[in-house]
Amino acid sequence: MDWTVIFLFWFIYSFLGWIVETLYCSIRQGSFADRGFLSGPICPIYGVGSIYVIFLVDPYVKTLGGLFLLSMVTTSILEYITSYIMEKLFAMRWWDYSERKFNINGRVCLENSIYFGILSILLINWIHPYISLFVQQISDTNKNYMSIFLFAIILLDIAYSSNAAIKLNSRFKEIYVLKEEIRDAIGRDNIEEKIEIFLAHGQRFIEEKHEDWMEFKENINANINEFKDHVEVDLSTLPLYKKIKELQMGSKFSERRILRAFPKLKSLKYNDVLEELKRNIKNKF
Repeated sequence: MDWTVIFLFWFIYSFLGWIVETLYCSIRQGSFADRGFLSGPICPIYGVGSIYVIFLVDPYVKTLGGLFLLSMVTTSILEYITSYIMEKLFAMRWWDYSERKFNINGRVCLENSIYFGILSILLINWIHPYISLFVQQISDTNKNYMSIFLFAIILLDIAYSSNAAIKLNSRFKEIYVLKEEIRDAIGRDNIEEKIEIFLAHGQRFIEEKHEDWMEFKENINANINEFKDHVEVDLSTLPLYKKIKELQMGSKFSERRILRAFPKLKSLKYNDVLEELKRNIKNKF
């Protein structure tokens, strides 16, 4: 089999997989859900799973039951491995099925595995014959051009989306470090209560985003007595709070898209920061 044909199959089924995944998740959450790690409308894992079923499962299975069971198992293994690799690469858990019955470490669950088995039967018996005919009708020259063009676009998308995920992780770390500096400046006794009280009285000033720090500080000093009785605050920490707010509200589109695409995204090191960032972005947008 020509590698350009295999690549075009992979791309087409990655695109169809994105449609299936987006429709499924949109229906479950009651609003549009742009799914997938990449910014473009493809889910590579569906493409890989489809290629595996077409070339490595279907030729050796003669019954629908066998196709269903073997596809269900192998595609679930693929999903598990993908979850593990992405977690190790980006220090984030991208999906979690822990709340569903019959799951394995939250990475795969029986419900999704059954869906994969059903999709594999549809793929082999109804979808792939038409896709195969369509691809065969494309000239070899056009197949080469299309493959080169699509491959270049996907590589750029992988680089762009990976960079966004790395930058998002860096944002988590920077916010975490700033909060640790504030904790050290204020003191760690009853720190959460102190921060909560301080934010309740100082949030409105921080959110004003004054360009001139002196004006910002004067506004704080003018109202300092209002919250000074509640908690002793080191005013040197105020720029840190302002910086945290800027980091929380200044996330780029690519980073916000990742958070929307993976609503159950978890950070292995800075999950509290991630959850707070999600809330701030949700309130702003």
